[in-house]
Amino acid sequence: MPGASFQIRRKNETVLFCVVRFKMGLPQQSRNIKVVLLAVLVAVVALCFVAWSQSMFGKAPNDLRSELKKASADGMPVEPADLRRQLSVPDDKNAGPYLSAAFRKLKAWQSTQEGKEFAKSEKILKDSYDLNASQRDNLKTELNSAADVLAQLSLAVRFPLLDFKREWEKGPSLLLPEYADGKSACRLFLARARIQLTEGNSSGASDSMESAARLTNLMGQEPVFISLLVRCAMEALVLREVGYAIDAHSNDRLFLERCKSIVLDLGTAPDIRRAVGAEMVSGLIASKLLEHQTSEQALSAFGDSSSKVIAVARFGPALSVMKLRYVQIIHKLYEDLSQNPKSYLAMRKAFEDVDKTLSRNDNWSFGLAELLCPSFGGMSSALGEGKARQNVTLCAIDLLENKLRTGSFPKSLSESSGQWQDPFTEKALLYRRSPTGFIIYSVGPDGKDNGGKPRAKDFSNTEYDIPFTFPHASDKEAGR
Repeated sequence: MPGASFQIRRKNETVLFCVVRFKMGLPQQSRNIKVVLLAVLVAVVALCFVAWSQSMFGKAPNDLRSELKKASADGMPVEPADLRRQLSVPDDKNAGPYLSAAFRKLKAWQSTQEGKEFAKSEKILKDSYDLNASQRDNLKTELNSAADVLAQLSLAVRFPLLDFKREWEKGPSLLLPEYADGKSACRLFLARARIQLTEGNSSGASDSMESAARLTNLMGQEPVFISLLVRCAMEALVLREVGYAIDAHSNDRLFLERCKSIVLDLGTAPDIRRAVGAEMVSGLIASKLLEHQTSEQALSAFGDSSSKVIAVARFGPALSVMKLRYVQIIHKLYEDLSQNPKSYLAMRKAFEDVDKTLSRNDNWSFGLAELLCPSFGGMSSALGEGKARQNVTLCAIDLLENKLRTGSFPKSLSESSGQWQDPFTEKALLYRRSPTGFIIYSVGPDGKDNGGKPRAKDFSNTEYDIPFTFPHASDKEAGR
């Protein structure tokens, strides 16, 4: 049957066509699936990239570069070379090489028997102003053995500027042994001044105290916070000795003028911004150390308290975020200090703002800032107290000179020949007369009038003032 044969053949052709079409279409569908999967993968990667670039990890590198660029435009050093350029001192004005030579001599003398005996005898000067004949003779003998050291130091302090040519590239690993030497040299000058005063050599004593004041000024010129703290400590020693000297020679107009010059030789308040700039450089170097050192090396350099920061810093993008936080905090501090650089209260607020920022944020991203930023609250108090001591001493000299002219102390501070400000209030210092003299004082870091009560020698009291009492009471009462 031809018709049936044709239908069978037609069905077979249809089946064969379907089979062939199926076999040919399978690779095409597979290729389409691969394309779809690839497109999905690209889309996922693109979305991840966008999400990363918009996250703090992705933004941090660009934001860090931008923040550093703005800081540099504001005058902040961000590299050791920037810091070195800012500190460039002409050789003919640099006390650095001469102080280094003098400190080497000082160390050698301290290892001698006379130097060791002086270290013991010097404790007497801290506890009492008056020396008996035996104590004076012992100190004089010990100081005579240090004549070469004092001569070298006296030469060094004639230069007005200081640059020890530091290797700032070392960052937080940089050693600063000169600060301990500076304090020792200051005490040596003041011990000689004490001996000279007890012998009636007021001119020689003035020269010795002046050298101590100039040394103090020099040691505070380096742009690191420890330099400022050492300066405050040395300044307190100088002003205590000047206070004793003023008390003993209050009727000598020329000596009083010389004492005023000595106080002024301590210099004005240091430029805090320079120290903040050096803090920026040191912090960036520290972050590089965290990035390239092993955990063990980092722990050795930064201490066990840094373990959490070091653990997070192992993840490079997280370290970038921490660096950005640190740079933002230090840059803002620099900007705040630039707005009113002569105001202690403005400086104190800028420091307190940093402390508050760090205390309120326990987020890991602030870890580097917490690790590297010093205690700014303590820094501001020390600097404020230094300025207050200067002002009360200068004002006391004015009051004594006023008495030499008029025969009596003024009833109020406004009647004196000079007006000196309390840095803790930015108002006039507090003053009252006594039957034999006066007391003039700053309210101190707590901002409260505690009646002129000085700080205890063991620093046990937190409510105290910064007074100058004339005539001076016992050392304990006078707080000197």
